[in-house]
Amino acid sequence: MGRLNDRAQDLDNTKEKTMDKHCHLSQQLDNHQAQIDRDEEEMFWLEERTESIRDEVISTGKYQILGQSPSTPCLFEGLTVKEETLLQQAQENILRGMSGENNHDIWLLIEANKVICDILYKQAEEIAKQCAEMEWSMR
Repeated sequence: MGRLNDRAQDLDNTKEKTMDKHCHLSQQLDNHQAQIDRDEEEMFWLEERTESIRDEVISTGKYQILGQSPSTPCLFEGLTVKEETLLQQAQENILRGMSGENNHDIWLLIEANKVICDILYKQAEEIAKQCAEMEWSMR
């Protein structure tokens, strides 16, 4: 009878450990899913921001996106050395990230998108400032 009680106690302990592990893994899964949801939301926001800035810059008629026309100034002219370096890294990250083989590749795309958005936003602000100055000088 003692052996049966010992065996029952062992099974209860194993069951308890299994339930604890299940709860822990379930919590980890929930945390990972929440992070994925946040990442997807951030990616959507970055895409929206990029599109908005792109539309704003193109609507000025003065600049064009890279590769559209060699005869007009490109969007990324006048960058600082730091911005050129960041842009080069972003372009490399995009090429690496396009493979999409693992989560790191997705992060490379997100980081590249952030760099490009920041540069575009800065340039859009500069263009808006120049347009306002031109408008003011025409009065």
